[in-house]
Amino acid sequence: SGNKGPDDAQIEEIKSNYKKGEAAYEAKDYLTALKFYLAATQDEVRIEEYEASLERIEECRQIIDGEVEKAIENAKAGDFAGAEKRFKEIKKTYGDYAKTRIDAALEELKDDPKFRDWVAKQRADRLLIKAAEAEQKEDWDEAEKLYRQIKKLFKKGDPEYDTARDKLTKIKMAKALED
Repeated sequence: SGNKGPDDAQIEEIKSNYKKGEAAYEAKDYLTALKFYLAATQDEVRIEEYEASLERIEECRQIIDGEVEKAIENAKAGDFAGAEKRFKEIKKTYGDYAKTRIDAALEELKDDPKFRDWVAKQRADRLLIKAAEAEQKEDWDEAEKLYRQIKKLFKKGDPEYDTARDKLTKIKMAKALED
């Protein structure tokens, strides 16, 4: 059939990525470990390092999810400041992967009246950062969309609502001047 299977370079790359992942895992740098394990499993090659990487991917994800869960438990216990601090640390340590996990956790809490305002504030902080980036790039449509989302999260009179309303006014003027 002409199918010779994986070449030696591919196998060595998988083994190398696995070793780097193990080093990061031992150093408790789970995000870096996760990246190397994912790289080791990019192409399916049935060798020991490939199989071990698959297992470690799940372990890394569980560790990161456990950190997010601890922060959510802080919030559920009423320690919103502690939860926010943990979220910031988790985002800094685990990057985009953690942000996705945090968003999923916040989604679960958004309908609970005890957490509604806090969840809105968490989401607004993320949206404000994205909106400011869009504004800086003069991507007025994206900035307008994001500020509208922020506005929906709050009631009239809330500082975040007023900020979003003011930004929307400025964006409308910028769009008009651009035209």
